[in-house]
Amino acid sequence: MAFTDLVFTSEGVVKMSLVGGVLFILFVLFGPAPVDERKLELDREWARHNARGTFFHQLSSQLSSKHKSA
Repeated sequence: MAFTDLVFTSEGVVKMSLVGGVLFILFVLFGPAPVDERKLELDREWARHNARGTFFHQLSSQLSSKHKSA
C-alpha cells in the first residue's frame, strides 16, 4: 500500500484514523513521562545561584576595572 493509497482513498483514511485513535488512547492511558518536582526545584535553584554568581562576577570585574582606570 503506497502513501497515496493511505491519503487519497477512503479505506486509507479509515486506517489512518484508526491508527491515530489507537495512538491517542495509548497516550491518554499512559500519558507523558512524570515530572520530577524535586529535580525541577533543584534546577531552578541551580539556575538562580548560577545567575547570581555571574552577576556578582560581572559586577566585581566592572568595579575592579574602574579602580584600575582611576
